[in-house]
Amino acid sequence: MTDGGARAGAEAAAVAAVEAFYAAWSAGDLEALRGTMNYPHVSLFPGHIEVRATPEEFESPFERLRELQAWYSSSLDRIHPIWTRDDKVCLSVDWSRYGEDGARYLSGNIIYIVTNVDGHWGIQFRARSEPRDRDGPPPEAAERPRNTLLTLVPEEIEEFARRHTTPLPPHLEELSRFTLEELEFGLMLSGPIEGGLLQLLAWATRAKRILEIGCFTGFSAQMMAAALPDDGELITCEIDPETAGIARKYADAGPDGHKIEIRVGPASETLETLVGPFDLVFIDADKDPYIDYYEAALELLADDGIIAVDNVLLNGRVVDPESKSGQRMAAFNAHVAADERVKQVLLTIRDGVMLIRRA
Repeated sequence: MTDGGARAGAEAAAVAAVEAFYAAWSAGDLEALRGTMNYPHVSLFPGHIEVRATPEEFESPFERLRELQAWYSSSLDRIHPIWTRDDKVCLSVDWSRYGEDGARYLSGNIIYIVTNVDGHWGIQFRARSEPRDRDGPPPEAAERPRNTLLTLVPEEIEEFARRHTTPLPPHLEELSRFTLEELEFGLMLSGPIEGGLLQLLAWATRAKRILEIGCFTGFSAQMMAAALPDDGELITCEIDPETAGIARKYADAGPDGHKIEIRVGPASETLETLVGPFDLVFIDADKDPYIDYYEAALELLADDGIIAVDNVLLNGRVVDPESKSGQRMAAFNAHVAADERVKQVLLTIRDGVMLIRRA
C-alpha cells in the first residue's frame, strides 16, 4: 500500500476494530465480541487459553477466563501500527486490566492483525500476550487451582520457565520476533521451551539425521539442527513456498543452515521419497493426517529413535471432544496408545507434546 490516505484509513479502521473488541471484552458481551472478529478462525486469550476457534466456539473459555482472572475492565493504553499491507494491519497494543475496586493489577503488550473482509474490519489474529507489570496482587479468584482450566499455564509460571530455560541465540530471537510480528499465524512458532526440549532430544539421541513434518518459519528446525554434528542432516517438509522461503532465508543467516534441507510440497508426497533411518522425527503439520504421518514416521524411524508430536492436547479439546478437530486429535492419541509397537508419554508442554519410541 503506497497511498498515504488509504494507509491512514486502513489503520484507523483497524484501531476501531480493536477498540470495539476491548469494549465488548470488558462488558462481557459475547455477541458484540463476535462482531469484532473475522472468520474463519481467531486466536483467543493467548497466555491463558490459546484457542484457535470460530466465534461460535469460544463462549465457554471466555466465561472461564473471566471467572479465573476476576477482571472487571480492560483499557487500551497505546495502539501503534507496525505494518500495513493492502487490507491488513498489524497493531501493537499496550493494555491494562483492573479489579473490582478499579485498581490496575496487570499490564502488558499484545500483537493484533486486523483484516478487511468484504468491507468488515475485524480481528484475525492475536499474538501471545506478554505481561509487563503487576501493580499489586491479582484478585482472589485469580489464585484458584490450576485445574479450573485444562490448558492453562499461569503467566507467572510460563515466564518463570522461560527465564530458567537457556536463552535463544540472537539469530533465533530475531526469527521469533519476525514470526510473531509479521505473520498471521505466529503462534504456530514452537517457542523457546518446546524448542529447547526438541534440541535436548536431538542431543540425547545423538541424532545424525532428523525429519521434521511441518517447517513453518524454521524455528524448530534450527533449534534441532544446532544439536546435530557438522555433517548431520535435517529434512523438513513445508507445503507453503512463501513460508519455506522465509525459513530458508533465516536458516542461511544462522550457523546451522547447511544442515537443513527444506522440501516444498505436500508432506505425504515427500515422505514417500525418503529413505530412513531418522534418529528423531518431529510432527507439527496439518492435524487431519496425523495418523498417516505417524505411520510413515514409524517406518522411517531408527530402532532407538524418538518421534515427537506437537499439539496433541489441542487446547484441551481432546477431553470430551465436541469439535471435529478435537475428535481427530483424540483419535490420534487413542491410535498411538493402542499401538503395541510403541511406548509413549504425553507431556503437558505448551499445547501437548507426545514422545514415542519403539517398544
